[in-house]
Amino acid sequence: MKNVKFQFHRGEAKISKLIRFFSRGEYNHVSIRTHRYIYEAHIKQGVIKTPINKWDDSTVVITTKISVSNAGYTNMIKFLNEQVGKKYDIMGILSFFFILLPPRKGYWYCSELASVALEKAKIKDGMLDNRKISPQMFFDILNLVV
Repeated sequence: MKNVKFQFHRGEAKISKLIRFFSRGEYNHVSIRTHRYIYEAHIKQGVIKTPINKWDDSTVVITTKISVSNAGYTNMIKFLNEQVGKKYDIMGILSFFFILLPPRKGYWYCSELASVALEKAKIKDGMLDNRKISPQMFFDILNLVV
């Protein structure tokens, strides 16, 4: 078994506050911490992979740890590595406010990436509706499955 940590953030930037306001949540960002790296969908850089020792965790307010099988962990890491470099899904974020805007395939925002990573770790595709999932919604769902 391997451990994966989903970290929930509460930033003070204007965009962070707007995300919390419109999603009616306590958290505005989710990152995924593995034994060596942090994976996240960053609004300016897209999906990034940062070594733990070079990552700023100053906005992390809560962490939820899950244990997954070795196969699930391998599956999740493979998925995350394949997403590195993909663009941020700004349309997905806007779809929270404008219902007719669908999230785009191949683009990611943080909680969307985290929810698919959780599916890959549990090897249960389709377990969650990954579209329009806010950091707060992902936190609530994660705490039901753990």
